[in-house]
Amino acid sequence: MGIKLSKRLLSLTTLITKVGTVVDVGCDHGHLSQYLLQHGLATKVIACDISQSSLNKVTPLQNLSIRQGNGLNVLARDEVVDTVIIAGLGGMTILDILQNFFSREDRVYPELILSPQSQVGKLREFLNKSGFMIVEDFVLLDVKFYDIIKAVYKNQSVQKLSKLDDLQLQYGVFFKRPNEALKQRLNIELQRLSAFGDLKLSDINKINEVLKWQ
Repeated sequence: MGIKLSKRLLSLTTLITKVGTVVDVGCDHGHLSQYLLQHGLATKVIACDISQSSLNKVTPLQNLSIRQGNGLNVLARDEVVDTVIIAGLGGMTILDILQNFFSREDRVYPELILSPQSQVGKLREFLNKSGFMIVEDFVLLDVKFYDIIKAVYKNQSVQKLSKLDDLQLQYGVFFKRPNEALKQRLNIELQRLSAFGDLKLSDINKINEVLKWQ
């Protein structure tokens, strides 16, 4: 029987540009990794997780490499990958994984498909300052709200990236694009702040600025 993915994980698969080698960081039970191979979305998948007990539950498949380790440290020095997917980890944890990987002398710059659970603004800022262009950035509702980001490397000596403003860092690079889930999230946030009497004029203005585009 084929793997059935959640709406969130399924959305990540649609962002893969090249059918090549994919690294699934924090793969848990490996459902996403297996799906990519079963549906021809990757020629090889490296499924990695820091938890060996989780990896023990991953079903072995041809062209699926299962590795225990911390983040992208599981990759060999000369190993080339096309796409890195990291979903379900905190934004600062993802930032640390990427920062550590890209500090290597043999660094490569695969496309990044990310779904951070927190500190999304910090992660956007890091990507922007590290020469990555965020080409997809949206909110998805799948029981709860998730941020989905795709970024590709642009050599800053060739193309200088525009610095992201505060609204882009906090609410998404493309907050001016209609996004029903973003609209719902912001309306809920306004209600929550009102209920706790914690509304600041600056917060209201920011949220309303984004909502006017929705």
